[in-house]
Amino acid sequence: MAEISEFSYTGLAGEYVEIRLPTGEDPSPYAIEIYTKSGSVAALASTIPISSGTFSTDGTYDFYVIFTNLANGPRDAIALSENGVAIDFVAWGATGSVPISGGSLDGTSLTSIGTPLNSGSTTSLSKDPDGNWVEGTATPGSNVVFCFAGEVMLATPNGARRADGITPGTQLWTMDHGVQAVRWVGSRYVTAAEMRMNPNQRPVLIRTGALGPGVPERDLRVSRQHRMLIRSAIARRMTGDSEVLVPAIRLVGLPGIEIDMTDAPVEYIHLLFDRHELLLAEGALAESLLATAQTLAPVPARFRRDIERQNPEPDFGGPLMKEARPILEGKRVRRMVWRHQKNRIILQDLVSALRGKKLAQQL
Repeated sequence: MAEISEFSYTGLAGEYVEIRLPTGEDPSPYAIEIYTKSGSVAALASTIPISSGTFSTDGTYDFYVIFTNLANGPRDAIALSENGVAIDFVAWGATGSVPISGGSLDGTSLTSIGTPLNSGSTTSLSKDPDGNWVEGTATPGSNVVFCFAGEVMLATPNGARRADGITPGTQLWTMDHGVQAVRWVGSRYVTAAEMRMNPNQRPVLIRTGALGPGVPERDLRVSRQHRMLIRSAIARRMTGDSEVLVPAIRLVGLPGIEIDMTDAPVEYIHLLFDRHELLLAEGALAESLLATAQTLAPVPARFRRDIERQNPEPDFGGPLMKEARPILEGKRVRRMVWRHQKNRIILQDLVSALRGKKLAQQL
């Protein structure tokens, strides 16, 4: 059954409503109704079809995230309607009941959940198993993208090429398998307004030389969760592997690595291969798209079937292909990054990483 599964009305997490449906369910009957203070009531301000929201899926549920202005009290509410009939709702900003005017809730009163969020919050509200609204980490939808900004230059056999100019069949250099053809290219355009409302959509900016001498060769922008290769003795001592993959957001705060606060849109480009690959982006090593139930959702069925045939028994909820390198997450990432910073060790020893590799010389 469709439901409101998460929302945020203020704070650093942005303002949005997330709707969750069983995978494959038609979203067209559903709409979000936004109610705001009007005198002594919360009055209907807008109705938004959920199909207009940002779509993602985890293979079990489909998510539609609508980034929209939500007021911060004293009488505000949202409702999910199906063919004009309210099926889920929540009110906040007051200490008692909130009378509703207009929409599918017209003439009713809702009990407010109070004001659990504040202007400095980095959290959102989501439902626990009992249906209660609880504060926690903001994770709108499967709102995770793994991709390059459109202007990023990637290594090909014939020189560097912009990510937004790559098409299926384009040959790119890969660290492990030489020249490989791109199977599928996806894109996601994020407006400046969306980034202001949902700062998690802003890219990470890795400035020239931030990962090591001349790495990257030019400023590099990637999505927050896009993973960069870390190659160092510290990585080997901490994990047993000299090469690991780390989300770019975990590197923010190191010299030359920051959130790009430029108030301009960005087009994110997804590049899928038959395998999880390491690509040379602006002279730095970064991952291609790792196939999971979530990331394959927009991929044409014929490509999905090929990937699934090559990987018939993936771990439940895990990737559908073998990771190019071990993926580091959580506390171990923080400790490893801190040790690199403390000891002033470069993050990506590109010279040794590429030793023996046939890399195009035209870059």
